[in-house]
Order: sequence, then structure tokens, then C-alpha cells
Amino acid sequence: MGVYKAAIVTESGQNLIAQALANEKPLIFTSAKTSSYAYPVGTNVPALTGLQDVVQSAIPSDSKVLNSNVAQVSVRFDNDGIDQAYLIQTIGLYAKIEDGEETLFSVTQATTPDKMPVQSDVSPSAYIYNIQHTVQNASQITLSVNPAGTATVQDVMEIENPEFDDSGTVSGISSFPDFLNLVKSKMNFFQFFRNFKAGMQFVLHAGQIVNNCVTDNAGLPLSAAQGKALMDKYTQLYSDLNTTNNNLSNKVDKTSLSSYALKSDLDSSKLKSMTFTARSDEYAQITIGNPGILICAVSKDYLLVRQDNGTCRVIGNITQVELSFKRNVEVSGIAFYV
Repeated sequence: MGVYKAAIVTESGQNLIAQALANEKPLIFTSAKTSSYAYPVGTNVPALTGLQDVVQSAIPSDSKVLNSNVAQVSVRFDNDGIDQAYLIQTIGLYAKIEDGEETLFSVTQATTPDKMPVQSDVSPSAYIYNIQHTVQNASQITLSVNPAGTATVQDVMEIENPEFDDSGTVSGISSFPDFLNLVKSKMNFFQFFRNFKAGMQFVLHAGQIVNNCVTDNAGLPLSAAQGKALMDKYTQLYSDLNTTNNNLSNKVDKTSLSSYALKSDLDSSKLKSMTFTARSDEYAQITIGNPGILICAVSKDYLLVRQDNGTCRVIGNITQVELSFKRNVEVSGIAFYV
């Protein structure tokens, strides 16, 4: 942030003060101008009637007497239309009496100047200066500013009911971190709301979290609790499959799985097998046609879980350790039945 010396009232400014006191007429602050020129030490500042290397001009927004001898004028400069950055070395305040000629009232010089950046829709910038002057009998002078520089009712309404681009699409914002990176100090009020709506689309809301296994919307996230329930189920199913496989005796006939013997109460002589190909339905289930009672089914790509109704639920891909139910996929494997 810049540092500026106390404002110096020019000789022309002193004349305006004298006229305002003598004629009891208001002192009107008409404009303020910035200059990129740093006046060298020894410059007769009170004798200046204008600024060198003027870059910007603005209309003061407010003026008031702070105490009996201090008059303050407020002015705002922004980077709208600035195509080359510059240092605000000097600020000149201009004033007049009624219909008189505008003249340089005071000069404020920088010790450490502010830098006005190039215009940017992403990060607009502005500086507000409250320029204070030591003026004898300031309380006896009526101060005013150009009405064009004051906020109108319409200006206030636009803040209370801001109009901004609410399409939710902003170039450069494709994630929430992108939005955060564009939030800057002194950024434009309306651009913040535009960017905010675009950025919030990438924030996960509690109402979007799914706590079931029947939603097929790929854009919605699964809750941690439901994920654990699925993992527990998968672990149990995998354990049951290992148990079933361990109950199968050593393979006798390598050309047919029907020669496997079960280490259980099941009569192994009645155990038969068949190859099958089936497509899973919308519930991720397959029906294996066989002449007997289905014991289990295996596939190299999917985990097949036998259900009470004789169908199998398809889960996979087991080679990639997936936990999702597989709908409308073709499944090939071997079924065991008695």
C-alpha cells in the first residue's frame, strides 16, 4: 500500500479559499487527477497550476470538514481502461467557486507510490484516497463535490439488487480451487458473484451423497457408510467363494470340472457342471438354465453370487477389484448343479 505526504494547497487553492470565505460561496471540488511524474525535491509545488504527465481523471465522491481546520475530500481511481501499468506519483485536486474556472487546488506527492495495474476482468483494482487539507477557518467554508461523483439512488439499488452473469460458466474456472485463486482483495463486487456461482458447481453438497446401491447416476458420489457396507459384503462373498473352492477336491479330469468332488455331505456323484453364457439384466442378475438345482457358478471376469431364487448377482470386474454391480454385461463361465 502506498504512502503519501500531506497535501499541499496551491496558491490558486488559497485564492479559492479566500473567495469562498469572503463571498460566502461554496467551494466545489470538481475533479482529481493522477500523474506518473515524480516532482523532484525543490519543486515550488504551491506555484503549480497543473500536473505533468496526467494519466487518469476522476470526480470526487465526498467532501467534509473533520474539525475546524481540516477539510477532507475522497476520490476513487480504478484500472478501468488502463492498458499500461503506472505508478501514482502525484495526485492533483481541482476546485472552483460556482461558475468560475476550475483550478489546481492541492497537490499530494507519494513517498511510496501505489501501482495501478493493467485492466483485468479477472482481477479489477481500485484505490480510494481521503485527501486532507489544513485550512484556516475550514468550518466556515461550505464544501461540495461535483454531483456526478456521488452515489445516486440507482447506484444503491444496483448494489442491493446486483445484476451479474449468472450463467454459471466462467472461462478459467473448471474447479473450486480455480475459483479460490480468482478471489482477490478489492475485486469487483459483481464479478465475485459471477465467479462464486461458477465455482460452487464444483463443491460437493450433502444432498448429493447417495446412501444406497440402486442409483445409476454416475455423477453422484457414494457415501462412506455405504462404501464400507459394500466392502464388507465383498469381503464376505470372497471368503465364501474361497470356502467353496477349498471344498472342491483335487481335480481328477482336467478336461471337465464335473469330476470335482465336494468335501461335504453332498453326494459328489450327483454334482454336475455345464458351461453357460448369459447377459445380466437391469438388476445385475443372470439366470442360468440347468436341469437341476444350481449350487454355484464361476466366471473368470466376475464374481457370481448365488441368490435364493436360483439366479446369480454379477459383481466385478474381479480382476480389477471392482465392487459395482454389473448390468447388461455378457457373462460366460461354468455352473455347478445337482
